[in-house]
Amino acid sequence: MTKEKIQLKNWALSIVIKRALFGHKTRKIIPWKIRYSKIFDRDFDAEKYVLNKRMKWNKIIDTIIKHSPKKGKVLEAGCGTSALAIWLGNNGFNTFALDTDSEILRIASTLNKKTNSRVRYKKGSLVKIPFKDQTFDIIFSHGSLEHFNTKEIQEAINEGLRVADKYVFGVPTIFDVSNCLRGDEFLTTYFQWKKIISRSEGYIIDSYASFPFHRILEKINLFFGSKLTWISPTIIFVVKSKK
Repeated sequence: MTKEKIQLKNWALSIVIKRALFGHKTRKIIPWKIRYSKIFDRDFDAEKYVLNKRMKWNKIIDTIIKHSPKKGKVLEAGCGTSALAIWLGNNGFNTFALDTDSEILRIASTLNKKTNSRVRYKKGSLVKIPFKDQTFDIIFSHGSLEHFNTKEIQEAINEGLRVADKYVFGVPTIFDVSNCLRGDEFLTTYFQWKKIISRSEGYIIDSYASFPFHRILEKINLFFGSKLTWISPTIIFVVKSKK
């Protein structure tokens, strides 16, 4: 067994034990801006970083492409480094990015410049988006909604559907044992996510299972048409307004 596999196995075991004893949340929370500030080291390759993010989250990108018109107007909400918005912007889309933290937006803008991209940035919250109604064809997020409680998630979905025709988002589930968890995620099941969405002003028009950290399982998942949702560590939903 390789060192990487041993580390992953130990991490998965520790996550299961912690969840069994203490629930889904832990007290160790590393601020996003500290995490992201470490990416710009001496050997940092901006274009390779963006490409790696596109490959890692290929299911989200493919879903956006499927549900958006060509050269569509797209908003990434809770953008972090905005790597996916940058990739979309460099591949024909009119892209915007939103985050609440000024330092994170500075880091994202730096990556934007290093890749000669044209993403436009705005400071704002997912539950109070500073854009007019139906400004975008699609709003998307990943690694964001799970940091809210259920009421806030519904508010964020409603607000997203106010500014865009469709909302594409990826969220981790209780089966996520990857080492990218921050510690304050709301981790639950596919069925609970469906219930939360049903109480919002949107309805699910598509959903996909995703196994970004497990290549073999991802291949099996693709064989079944990305429908292994109930055991998936990450689920991608496409939600449309009921109005």
